[in-house]
Amino acid sequence: MMQLEMIGGNSVFLALAALFLGPCDRSPDDSPAPTRPAVVAAEEVTLEDARQTCLAGDCITGYGRARATIPEGSEYRRSRAYRELEALWAKEVIEGALADADARARVKMLEEVAATPSLDQRTRDMAVDFAKQLAARAAPKA
Repeated sequence: MMQLEMIGGNSVFLALAALFLGPCDRSPDDSPAPTRPAVVAAEEVTLEDARQTCLAGDCITGYGRARATIPEGSEYRRSRAYRELEALWAKEVIEGALADADARARVKMLEEVAATPSLDQRTRDMAVDFAKQLAARAAPKA
């Protein structure tokens, strides 16, 4: 009697395992295709749109959209495409700051570049140097 209960218990276990785990004879080709979360797809689309806007000559707007839409911890923020977009944005900001007539606006733009930790150190240092030069020129002379 004891042996029969054990066999019955094993049968129940095997039946439950088969129910939850599904058939064991699946080949790798039978597995369902992985689905991409909608959020990831939206971030990818945002990054591509930002890149296209930048290539069309407006990196400030393109990068601004990407920065506002793609969360800090996203894998897309660490992607090569995002880094390239960010570098193009910084270049455009620095060039624009040097051409802008309003010294305060120029300094503010350069400070934004300098405060972007994901940019390379050389670019951030360049922005700091230009901001200091502009601030010195804009300071009232005695």
